[in-house]
Amino acid sequence: MQVHRRRDSRTAILTELLAFHLENDARIGEHRNGSPSSPGSSTKANGRTSSRTSCARPPIADRAPTLAGTALLALTATVPGQASAAGNTAYFTMRDITGSNFTVAITNPDTIREARDIVASGDRKIIIGRIVKSAAAYNAPWDFHYNPDTIQFADQGIEVCDATTPYVEDHLDEAGGAFLPGLYWCNWTGRLIAEVSR
Repeated sequence: MQVHRRRDSRTAILTELLAFHLENDARIGEHRNGSPSSPGSSTKANGRTSSRTSCARPPIADRAPTLAGTALLALTATVPGQASAAGNTAYFTMRDITGSNFTVAITNPDTIREARDIVASGDRKIIIGRIVKSAAAYNAPWDFHYNPDTIQFADQGIEVCDATTPYVEDHLDEAGGAFLPGLYWCNWTGRLIAEVSR
């Protein structure tokens, strides 16, 4: 029964992320086809043309390896099970490239063991989970936190869920739409550095 729940959860994550990719590709295609500007550029309000190559996504066929990686990640990542009692919550510090510390609470015993192994070995695993747009007492000064029941670890993540901690804080009102679809966050530069007591 639990195996089926895990598979359903992985399928839901995969479906949500792939749907976002497909929808975004359709929007980009419409923009390119209906725009008088050349592909990869846009005209600003002041009349200047600016390069948008860093913002535009290649057609879906060109991103097949990325989407395949997403599918593999969703199907092989550790999926959290039922939350354990609140007394069994473990807390870890994640630090990203900006030097910002972010406290991650984890409730699943298997995921807690995996997190402890990551800290002990220094592995560079990416944390993937859903954020909650509210402050948690253990995670000051941030106005958001990970849902402890959704934490997973992976070797790689996809671009749509990547952002540094300060960037998420500064754009929190946009999270859940085109930015961090489904509220999934995977800070590519974030690493678990220590277990902390609370």
